[in-house]
Order: sequence, then structure tokens, then C-alpha cells
Amino acid sequence: MKKVLTLIIILFTIKPSFAIDFEDLCKDGYAVVLKTYISGEFNGCDYDKHYKLDNGSIFECKAYNYSYHYHPEFFVLKNIKYGDYKYIIDDEEYDGNIHK
Repeated sequence: MKKVLTLIIILFTIKPSFAIDFEDLCKDGYAVVLKTYISGEFNGCDYDKHYKLDNGSIFECKAYNYSYHYHPEFFVLKNIKYGDYKYIIDDEEYDGNIHK
């Protein structure tokens, strides 16, 4: 029983290696410029797929990446030095653009 509890604790405290580390991004010069949510279901990205955001903007996917989340957090990060953007949906980075 003790081994099972230890395993459960480990599984809930381990951070997945593919998850975005905001601290590392900050060290690389990125800052959060927008936090909102995807309205409704998020079924991953496919080229030119669009998602409505709670702030009224639209996120347009520019690459394929499958995942599923309901009403996930959506962050836009901007590199202060170079001006490039990163789009983070539920701790994963996606390629795309924002449209108002």
C-alpha cells in the first residue's frame, strides 16, 4: 500500500517534459502579453483551423498538433528583444496567428 501511495504522489508531482516552462521562457526574453481562454472545445491544430477566444480574437493554427481540452488557457508570449511570438495552449506551444 505504501508503494502505491508513493507512486501516486510521484505521478501527480512530475511535470511532463513536453510542457512549457514559463520560467525558462522568461529567461529567454519572453513575456506574457495576453492571457485568455479558447471558447469551448479545443481539438488540436490543423493548418488554417480557427478557434474563437474568450476575448473576441481568433487564433488561426499554422501547423498540425493533436490534443483535446475543454476551455483551455491560452497565452501569447512576446520576445522583448526579437519581437517574435509564442502561443501556448494548456502548457503546449502551437504555431499560429491571432486575428481580431
